[in-house]
Amino acid sequence: MVTLHTIIKTPSYNQKAILVEICRMANKIIVMSHKAIEFLTTIYRVEREKIVFVDHGVPNIQLNRIKSREEFNLENKKVLLTFGFIGRNKGIETVIKALPKIVEKYPDVLYMVLGKTHPNVLRYSGEEYRNYLQQLVKSLKLKIMFSFLTSTLIRRKYLNIYLQPIFTLHPTSMRPR
Repeated sequence: MVTLHTIIKTPSYNQKAILVEICRMANKIIVMSHKAIEFLTTIYRVEREKIVFVDHGVPNIQLNRIKSREEFNLENKKVLLTFGFIGRNKGIETVIKALPKIVEKYPDVLYMVLGKTHPNVLRYSGEEYRNYLQQLVKSLKLKIMFSFLTSTLIRRKYLNIYLQPIFTLHPTSMRPR
């Protein structure tokens, strides 16, 4: 069984050959998006029967937006949110560098980064990237809330915020490729 997180739409010859071989050898392939199923079946010619879809999303929990925002003193804030494992590929620094201009126009903006450092990043670089982000925030004199959560209880508490920002940012989708 193989779990694939990202399926490349336009792979190089070698990338495609390797993924095709991995999929050929696997008895099941787990993916987390319908687009991944489409790419695997059309680009990589994997039989649909081998592919298992596991939803990679937010649980469907009903929360009280007003109560949640009060609990975290966010009643008068416009919350921008990035969540998940922290690593350079998320482009968090791009958003931080843009914040001074955003805050000029919208002083009630709060940018939250929720998540812990990606295990691979920790293994090779430790907390270097997180420390860089914190230094960047400090050097730009921004009052930004950063939460690198590890406790399940804290993650659960922050779930209220996680589900209720005005924007959820995926900075990597904003960068030209």
